[in-house]
Amino acid sequence: VAVVDSGEPLLLGPEEDVTRLARMVGASALHNGLYAVRCDKELPSLVFSAGGRDFSFNAEDLRVLRRGDWCILGVLSRGFQSDAWLLGLPFMRKYYVQFDWGSRRIGIAEGKQA
Repeated sequence: VAVVDSGEPLLLGPEEDVTRLARMVGASALHNGLYAVRCDKELPSLVFSAGGRDFSFNAEDLRVLRRGDWCILGVLSRGFQSDAWLLGLPFMRKYYVQFDWGSRRIGIAEGKQA
């Protein structure tokens, strides 16, 4: 389950998933629940599947802040039990999202890089 949330600055996921992802990329846990990885480290793509489509994030999509040689990952555990992900600004930076309230649907397309 995934929810697109324009008010969320990160990708929020279930604690188990986020911990597994951080371990997989060799990220270090920070005191505030965020994770950091060396900026020069190669990261695998992260793919969300929803509505029969795959939405992929590469290393640059996942790194949201640089501090010296370290980059903060834009993924955070929500801290409560649920299998849902909240797809915040990292998702909306990469994908154009159109909310169609009248038809109760959303449209999603990959944005073009400027």
